[in-house]
Amino acid sequence: GWNQRFAYDPERDMFNSDARIYGPRVYSSFMFGKGFSARAEVEYMNTLVPVRFSSGKHDPNGREWVPSAMAGLSREYKFYKNVKGMFHVLYNIYDPHHRSPYTNRLIMRMGFEFPMKKKMRT
Repeated sequence: GWNQRFAYDPERDMFNSDARIYGPRVYSSFMFGKGFSARAEVEYMNTLVPVRFSSGKHDPNGREWVPSAMAGLSREYKFYKNVKGMFHVLYNIYDPHHRSPYTNRLIMRMGFEFPMKKKMRT
């Protein structure tokens, strides 16, 4: 799939285009209990890399394509009626030269999945 993040600065009431992150992500999970699963992810993100961590092979704006690999646990649960909630705890196991867009190696994510009704054709 594709991952796209936008950075919004509420103090300035504007989006920060320099802080955007985007790129492909592939993941796999193995369910081993009621709602629990082991999860592995590999991604290749275009992100702003601070000069002190840069490989020197970046564009003039300080952006680079950075690979990452993460592994951890995931939990899915019923949130409300048909809405599913999910929570991931991942550890960044591959961060070459500390250029990852994540500030810490331990990453926690949460989200919701909303069902979409398909239109019936008549």
